[in-house]
Amino acid sequence: MKKTIKKIIAAVISAVLTVSAAVPAIGAVSAAPTWEQRDDSKIYFYANPEILTDVTVVTAYIIDSDGEAAHEWGSKKWKMTDEGNHLCSYDLGAGVSDGQYRVIFTADWKIQTNDLLFDKSCLGDLAYIDSNGDARWVNADRAVYGNPVYIDSAGQVHGNAYPEGESAASLLTGFMANHLEMLANHTDLPKRYLAHQTGKALGLDSNTVDAIARENSIDLGGSYDVYLYGDADGNGRVDIADATTIQMALADLLTLNEVTAANADADGNAIVDVNDVTCIQKSLADYADGTGRTGETKIIAYP
Repeated sequence: MKKTIKKIIAAVISAVLTVSAAVPAIGAVSAAPTWEQRDDSKIYFYANPEILTDVTVVTAYIIDSDGEAAHEWGSKKWKMTDEGNHLCSYDLGAGVSDGQYRVIFTADWKIQTNDLLFDKSCLGDLAYIDSNGDARWVNADRAVYGNPVYIDSAGQVHGNAYPEGESAASLLTGFMANHLEMLANHTDLPKRYLAHQTGKALGLDSNTVDAIARENSIDLGGSYDVYLYGDADGNGRVDIADATTIQMALADLLTLNEVTAANADADGNAIVDVNDVTCIQKSLADYADGTGRTGETKIIAYP
């Protein structure tokens, strides 16, 4: 870049990234624009008027892989050039170095996109907002140059492209080390269960999550069981087959095991009887009342 991107303090960047993670609700659907590469010293942005209404200034706030930027958030130096027909450009000059950057596009410094990864191979490409409200490039591979993957403090996974030097394992390690204890205390759910759920969202199975925790000396506590009220056949969902399973069990045509018996107790009164069948049937028929605890999940932790 024209200036070395090393000037803004980390605390300010941290605040900016937190704000930019949430994209405003978008009512209109944005179709992908067609685009051919242009000036390879610029990045481009389509300020779709159906989404960004009455916009006077569009800016491109650029952050390097160390989380630093050449100018402060809100600086006029990030203003994009209006090229007409809602097309904006920002000239980075000839000094873009190797490595990864993030860009946040803003409209009048009020509406802003989520972070979008890019490197110098993306120069000349066009960014826009898709139908999900995510910023993305027309031509660049979204798995590499998309929205950075991150885990929020509630254990929810966001984004679709891993930042340079990050992986599912490294992000999960950071989450477990910094947020898991607090989340477990807040939700009253077992740490191991929460870690497994976040790992699943990252594509990691439970054994892999446990191994990552051991390798990093993170205590996940004991084991746990998951019960789904109404899931009498134990297939992970509640449907009419569960009502049939309970009826067959009551008629001594089959035997429920410890888990399926607990699941079959759809009304939560610790007894499996015909009322549990009724609760499931009413739940499937979308009754407002009389469904007991059908569809609820119960987690039991063990030391």
